[in-house]
Amino acid sequence: MPDWLHLVLPLGLALVAVVVGVVLRLLGKERAAAGALAWAEWSTGARLYMLQKAVEKEPTNARLHCELGSLLLGLGRLDEAITALRLAASLAPEDARGLLLLGQALRRRGLPREAMAAFERCLERDPFGRQGRAARKAIDAVSRAMVGGGPGQ
Repeated sequence: MPDWLHLVLPLGLALVAVVVGVVLRLLGKERAAAGALAWAEWSTGARLYMLQKAVEKEPTNARLHCELGSLLLGLGRLDEAITALRLAASLAPEDARGLLLLGQALRRRGLPREAMAAFERCLERDPFGRQGRAARKAIDAVSRAMVGGGPGQ
């Protein structure tokens, strides 16, 4: 089994459990929905634990730090996500995905200038790819927010 599958499979299963839980709740099956949602929460916790242990074993593996930062960002644990993603960016400065995630975490933390720098570095590394397009949109949104003082500042 490929290495990346060990990281993606639990997340995919958790997503399926969430969808099943929501559908069951809509159908009025509250007990079954609660079970599916509890399993999804357990799966996310298990993935977090596995990633933390993997990072301990391979502290110079940028991909692991990036995956950990991505999961922490999704959980709203911004300070931890920023730490992991900054480390990932220092270990693999050419990785556009890590820079995009770092920019998103910094933006959500309320650090628009730092977020802008991460998005610009991402755009330099992937000017025509998926991360580059997302970085370009984020740069526009952060720029508008900084000028207008709106959300995202």
